[in-house]
Amino acid sequence: MIRIAQTTLYILTAVTVVVVATQASNGKYIAEGTIQGFVCTNYLIFSSCRLVELAAVEGEDGRLYTISEEYETVSEFNERASRCWIRIRSEGWISWALNRVMGPRFFVLNDNDQLQLVSPESITFRCRKDG
Repeated sequence: MIRIAQTTLYILTAVTVVVVATQASNGKYIAEGTIQGFVCTNYLIFSSCRLVELAAVEGEDGRLYTISEEYETVSEFNERASRCWIRIRSEGWISWALNRVMGPRFFVLNDNDQLQLVSPESITFRCRKDG
């Protein structure tokens, strides 16, 4: 009975160490510089995408805000290139329709210095992992 209790204690201790170590390694991703978005135009048999500098995002209250510079998670992080990507749009027609209606609304400054709505597939930025 004592041997089973000791084994259980060792397992719980190991699990606790793993959980604490995992939480300690989870940091924030800090954006450095401009936030860019891949804006694509889809044609029947191909798409054409361009990289644009994003200026603002619409909040749940309908007001415009600067884009966050701290992210808890990202879709992809390349430490060597100091680059983060966040996938905004999902694949497929149903997901595309849902994203159009419910996804975040981003804006760029056009040539007339007016905000123009865009729908990026993903956003990317130089970043570093903090923590």
